[in-house]
Amino acid sequence: MLLASFILSTCLAAEPSQKTYYTNVNIWYEDPEKILSTNYHRGAIIPFCSKVEIISQSKNKIIFTSEDVPGVTFTLINVPRHSMVTTGELFKQYFIQDGPKDKNVQYSKFTQQEKDNIENGTLTTGMSKEAVIAAYGYPPKHKTPVIASNLWTYWDARGLRKLVTFKNNQIINLEEVKENLESRPPWYYYVP
Repeated sequence: MLLASFILSTCLAAEPSQKTYYTNVNIWYEDPEKILSTNYHRGAIIPFCSKVEIISQSKNKIIFTSEDVPGVTFTLINVPRHSMVTTGELFKQYFIQDGPKDKNVQYSKFTQQEKDNIENGTLTTGMSKEAVIAAYGYPPKHKTPVIASNLWTYWDARGLRKLVTFKNNQIINLEEVKENLESRPPWYYYVP
């Protein structure tokens, strides 16, 4: 039920009619001008519930700034073959109108360990699906089509998958899997 209300609150967010929002998940980036919706977990993090200003949203891009990283403009690029959602839907996953952590109803429901993991951008056994989403973002749908499933796939980097196994809405296993990238065709790496 908690996961359903988390998803519903995310899905009911309006199109960006105002410019000030808060991050609904930790947003990972190596290059602020090229944050892919594939959701690689490398580099720096714009923390969960950070205040952001939305500059623009187009067919495949959301451009924004964050109070946590002054003077930097970020570009979130939707890679539809991985996210399998529109850029509007991606916006609703990444940004909410609710205020900072002390006013965020979802955040108040997390255990102290989950809050620590969200702050550090880490996953540990025992975390709920909602806390995993806050800490790591939504898993790309091309490998995790339904978040009601008990196996989610993330990428820590190209060629390094993280498999997250749940039971009763809690992580019971974390596994890293290295992929063989040499067998991939050149078009596999194309990003619009």
